[in-house]
This record gives sequence, C-alpha cells and structure tokens, in this order.
Amino acid sequence: MPDPRKKLDLAQKTIFYFFLLRVFAELEGEPLKSLEYVDALCLALQQATEADAGRLLVTIPPRHLKSVAAAIALPAWVLGRDPSAKVMVATYSDTLSAEHAAKFARVVNATWYQRLFPNTRVASSSKYEWRTTAGGARYGVSLGGTVTGFGADVIIIDDILKGAEARQEVMRAKARLFYTETLRSRLDNPRTGSIIAIMQRLHEDDFPAFLLENGRYRHLNLPATAEETEEIQLYRGKVWLRKKGHILDPYRFTEAGLADQEKEMGRVAFAAQYQQRPVLPDGAVIDMKKIKLVDRPPERKKCTYIIQSWDTAVETGPKCSFSVCTTWGYRCGVWYLLDLLRARLDGADLKSRILQMFRKWSPEEVLIERTNATQIMWSIMRQEGELFPVLMDPDGSKLDRLVPHLDYLNDGAVAFPTEVDWWPTLRDEMRAFPESRFDDQVDSLSQFMRWARSGRGQALLNTDPVTGRPY
Repeated sequence: MPDPRKKLDLAQKTIFYFFLLRVFAELEGEPLKSLEYVDALCLALQQATEADAGRLLVTIPPRHLKSVAAAIALPAWVLGRDPSAKVMVATYSDTLSAEHAAKFARVVNATWYQRLFPNTRVASSSKYEWRTTAGGARYGVSLGGTVTGFGADVIIIDDILKGAEARQEVMRAKARLFYTETLRSRLDNPRTGSIIAIMQRLHEDDFPAFLLENGRYRHLNLPATAEETEEIQLYRGKVWLRKKGHILDPYRFTEAGLADQEKEMGRVAFAAQYQQRPVLPDGAVIDMKKIKLVDRPPERKKCTYIIQSWDTAVETGPKCSFSVCTTWGYRCGVWYLLDLLRARLDGADLKSRILQMFRKWSPEEVLIERTNATQIMWSIMRQEGELFPVLMDPDGSKLDRLVPHLDYLNDGAVAFPTEVDWWPTLRDEMRAFPESRFDDQVDSLSQFMRWARSGRGQALLNTDPVTGRPY
C-alpha cells in the first residue's frame, strides 16, 4: 500500500498548488480554503517557471495570496526543485522586500521543507539575500535598488508601485525604466529565463498596462467579481467556467462586503484595485450609459451625407500620439460612426492616408485640425486640386473641446456601432477620458461634433443632396 506521506511529498514537489497549501499552513497556522482561483493562479505560476522565456502577468485584488504565492512560496519551490537556481524578487520598498525575505526564510528553514528538499541547504543569508550551497539564491530588491552582479533564472515582480505612486507619471516612468534598463537585463539566459509580474491595477497607464503593450506576456486577470463569463485553465486539464457575478473568494468577501469596500475606497480606486479595471465602465466625463449604440453602422449608400474628421500627429514612436480619422454618415437625423482609422503616421504617410480615406468614402467635407504640418499639407492638397480639406482651429484643451458637446452626445445625435473591430479601443478611451493614455479618438469626435453643430454643418443638412441647393 503506498505511503500517504510519500504521495503527499511527491505532490508538493511536482505540483506548486500542493506546495502552496503547505506554505500557507506554515505561515498562517490554518489550512487554505479550496478555491478555483488558487488552482488557476498556481498553475499559471508553475507554467511560467517551467516554460522557456515564460512571461506571465497576473492582475489580482489585494489580500488574495498575491505575495504569499509569488514572492514567498514560488522562490522556495523553485529552489527546492533546483538548488542552483537564482530567483530575484522585486517590490516597491525595502521594508516589504525584507518582510518577504523573512517569511521565505521561515519556510526554507522549516523541518518539513528540509525533509522535502534535502539538497537545498543554506550557504549564507542576510536581510535581502539567501544563497544555497549549490550556488542558487533568492535576492530581494526594491524599485530603483541596485542589482549589480546578480543574475537570475526567474524574476518575480510583486507590486512595483504603491497606489499613491501609480498616480504620478514620474513614478510610473521610473518603474518602466527600472524594468527595461535593470530588471530585464538581469536574466542569465534571456532565451530561457522567466519573468513573472503579479500586482493590482492602479492606473490606466500603470506597469501592467506597460507589460501588456509589450505583447509577450500571458495575462491571467482575476477581478474580485467576474464581469464576464470566461473559461480559465486549472490543473489536470480541467477548465473553470467562471460565471459573471462570481466572487473570487466568497469565504472572505460577500457582495455586500465588496459594496462597502467600494464606498470606503471610492469607485475609481475600487474599480482599479479590486476589479482590475482602472477605467470606470460608465465613464469619467462621458456617460457611457447615455450614448447611442447600434450593432452595426448603416451602409454608405443609405447615408445622405459623409463627413471625415482628422486628429493628426506626425511622429511614429511607441509613445507618440496616433493620427485618427473618424468617418460619419448622416441618416434620418442621426450621425453614425461608419469607420475609424487609428495609426501612427509620419508626414508623407499621413497625407497618403488622408487621400486614401477620402477616395474610399467620398465625403462631402474633410475636417483636419490645424497645425503647422497640416497647414502646409492643406496648401499642397489645394494646389493638387483633388481634395480641399477644412482646417479646424483647436479651441482650448481637449477637455474644453468636448464638454460643450456632451449634451449632443448624450441626446443620441451621434451613434456608435459595437460589432466592429475598433469599438473596444474607442470605448475604453471614451471611458477614461480625460485620464486616458491617448485621447486622439475623442479629439476627432469633439472636432466633428463642433462642426456638426456649427453653421457650416447645419447648412449642409439644409442642402438638397441631389441638387446641392438649400431647401
């Protein structure tokens, strides 16, 4: 008959979930409740350490095992399986780094751990560093700290910024720079080394947003309350069907309790930290519940008039603004958004795209925000004789340009299709405005609404589309 203890030992050595159960009992003095999200979290962490060049981002609310799992248990498990491994754990402060290191030391010094992993033995230890006799190590570092001379096989980033810091652009930039110029370069073998980031969302342009923009990171998103039904992978090939409204940890949080937490923290902070959604669904300035939505826009031939509105930029770097063209069609008293182009374009490409979109839709007018670059482009286009765009002078800040037309937006004078590829990006920008990372789409919208309500826009609507004469 198999020895139950040997069977459990094997499970803790090979499956991180079972190892975390033992670590939690060691640190908290009580068993960890059986929860699907813990299974999903452990599987994702294990897969990231076992895959070559594993890249994982986990977004999860506070007080949901984030640090215990990733900063304490995972390094201990990795070093137990391979005493020569090197693990770096980065967090936002020296104090937190020291706290994690102390709990890690408590785990690896426990009798049960030494029995489970007899080849993992301490050679030296200090406040932030723990080394094995086989040359492995766990090294703790805080934002901006030195990591000179220390290479890693696994880098774990646990909450690189505090909540207040994430609202400061200078601190967000510091975190990005620390990652790109310091942390990422410490992988001994970039081809096989793993990087794991686990944190809560704090701002639309926070560190998780930066990693997601990188494109290489698998993202396990675990909001406190599920906002959509989704399938999440578990151990043993199982799939967790997490239904909309499901609470991540119902043993500690109830619907009423989360509502109280939202009242205490405020809607913005709660949406970010607990729902991993730093943009409110109803919108900060634009009330998304009031705007007119349709499944799909009407066909071009069913529209009486077509107008295009360009918000332009002439730089193409990854942090630069986008050039945006919104194409609007008028039908039965409503302007429908028919098409949206959003791209980073230089001067020559911009002129080519303006002409391309003009030829595609044959609009009655093309509106372009006046800048030094577009003023020159306007002169060239008029000389060429194909397109005679209307230059629009920007008036005030981007917020100032939108606010006078919120009533027009809320009254259903403009409509947005939702079953198109570009709607999610536009929707998210509208929700976040004016705190969104980019606001070019909203600026194109504001410029169009300003024109539509102006004398020139109203004159067009009072013109017979066939004869071109006023009604």
